[in-house]
Amino acid sequence: MMPIDMEKKIEFITITRKEINLPLIVGIDEAGRGPVLGPMVMACVAAPKDSQIDKAFMELGIKDSKLLTREEREKLFGKIVELSALVFAAYIPPRIIDEWVYQKKYNYLEAKIVSMFLTSIPNIEVAYIDAPSSSEDFRKKVLHYLYREPLPQLIIEKQADKKYPIVSAASIIAKVLRDRAIEDLKRDIGIDFGSGYPSDPKTREALPLILKVKPEIIRRSWRTLRKTQQAKLDSFINKKKS
Repeated sequence: MMPIDMEKKIEFITITRKEINLPLIVGIDEAGRGPVLGPMVMACVAAPKDSQIDKAFMELGIKDSKLLTREEREKLFGKIVELSALVFAAYIPPRIIDEWVYQKKYNYLEAKIVSMFLTSIPNIEVAYIDAPSSSEDFRKKVLHYLYREPLPQLIIEKQADKKYPIVSAASIIAKVLRDRAIEDLKRDIGIDFGSGYPSDPKTREALPLILKVKPEIIRRSWRTLRKTQQAKLDSFINKKKS
């Protein structure tokens, strides 16, 4: 289900929050960093450190969401929620993404949301975080926003979703929620625009129409949109000449 007013602000949702007064481990990942259409979704999964959650996740077949089918991710979604102490998510709309991209601070946006997740969770002992840039660079960005004492141990790595099951679980939550949001958008505007990624021909073909009917779901800072707008302008000029 897509949050209300997703176009206007970041929406944070709580999927589950159980009262557990034990040291926690946390996994954080995102889905939809690169599309030209729709939100990016970031997800946070937490579980008691001594619960053998990694073993339980591995036995379920949980791994990087990109290595699973959509049907597999949907089946695992509920099991992740059931086993976890906390599951949070944030929907970051195109308008917000554009503001940070234009300032060349997209990674800072992700770091800020990571810090907001971590600040809202008590008793974190270790947080495993998938890094969009070099590990050390993203660590500095997270620490720039993270104000809490004591600081948890931060394990920040590129492709952490392939290495740590709790990050894989977060990647599945994020991907399922983004896929659902995309399907909601398609129903809302009555256009099947495919995956929303610039490499998808169906997405590129739908962009001119979406510009007319639902421009707020487009990331205007993306080169794909600028190419589409230029093509429309060239077509208009050529028609005037002929």
